[in-house]
Amino acid sequence: MAEGGSTAISLPGDAIFDILSWTPLESLCRFRCVSKEWRAMISNPAFVVKHSSRAGPEPRLVASFYKGPYNGGILVMDTKGNVTRAIEGLGLLPTVRSSLDNLIAVSCYHSVTRVVDVVTGKVLVTFQAPEGPYAMRLGRSAVSRLYKVVRLTEGLSYHGQVPQQTCEVRTLGSVLGWRQARSPPAIVSFSGFDSFGATVNGVVYFLTSPTHGLPTRHRPGDDRVVCFNLLSEEWNKPIEGPLKADTELWSKTGDIRIAELKEALCMIQTEVRQTDHPCTNVWLLVDPDNSIWDKAYVIPKAMSSHVVEPLWMMPDGVKLLLRESRIANRRTAGLRVYDHCSGICTDMMKMPNSTFGKISRCNLHLDRFVAPPDGSNCRHG
Repeated sequence: MAEGGSTAISLPGDAIFDILSWTPLESLCRFRCVSKEWRAMISNPAFVVKHSSRAGPEPRLVASFYKGPYNGGILVMDTKGNVTRAIEGLGLLPTVRSSLDNLIAVSCYHSVTRVVDVVTGKVLVTFQAPEGPYAMRLGRSAVSRLYKVVRLTEGLSYHGQVPQQTCEVRTLGSVLGWRQARSPPAIVSFSGFDSFGATVNGVVYFLTSPTHGLPTRHRPGDDRVVCFNLLSEEWNKPIEGPLKADTELWSKTGDIRIAELKEALCMIQTEVRQTDHPCTNVWLLVDPDNSIWDKAYVIPKAMSSHVVEPLWMMPDGVKLLLRESRIANRRTAGLRVYDHCSGICTDMMKMPNSTFGKISRCNLHLDRFVAPPDGSNCRHG
């Protein structure tokens, strides 16, 4: 008998396994300290797979911050705005160029790029940034589960000439450096710290441009997408976008981005401000082989914002967490929640005053927390 006369109930191991497999990651990490038996169960590969299929990853927000000249870093926050880790010493104006699972690629102004593990705060690899504009994405092969970096660079070109772009690939955790891959089948849009790309299920996607350089409000980029397969390290058949073939849709388009949403590629079409009641339309790719897209969301756009991008689908399966960039009188992009049923956007949280630039998202998975203690997480994520 327990204190107070109540009877302690001992659940069978199968029941505990089932209950814990639905538990959020943050709580599950604490439960590993309950007993040796629970720690062994949670660390079991079969449990990791089951938890991944049920509870899913734990999202984290990452934003750049500064503490002084040449002393910038990255803040890692939960979706309530609580800072879970501050990674300092990343140099001048650190900017997240790509994020995947627990990894982020951070570039500094006229300096180096670092791949950082947001769980441990450790820098996994550092490499010199190439001269001139370039695009870069983190990815993970769907079969080998190896993390890779795909980098596109552009050579000098004179007026009227088509620029030459090259593609390089680097496997994280490998002693080998960059290796050459085939050039993209079309000119990819990129500039400065923005790389018009996304990674979904082992494929890295880039938006193309009819001419080189950065698309502008008066000259949006092409809506065609090129696809780099991380397993074969070859370019797949390009995907035609949903906009350019429709003259009316294309005339309203002011900006195009691509991103991952609900484990699918999405295209974000921002309408020009001259349009009556301008909106941001989110198209989901439903059939890559036949370039078929579905207009999934129509989001009202505040007149003070330039671009609205979805960061992730919230657990209720209805609301979207949005990032608004270039908000008037704000250094950092705003975070809002869009309710698809009501069509209403509401502010989510206020970012710390020291942050600047855009906000990115990464996902934490249980296998990263039960990985071997030697830190070899480039394969296990």
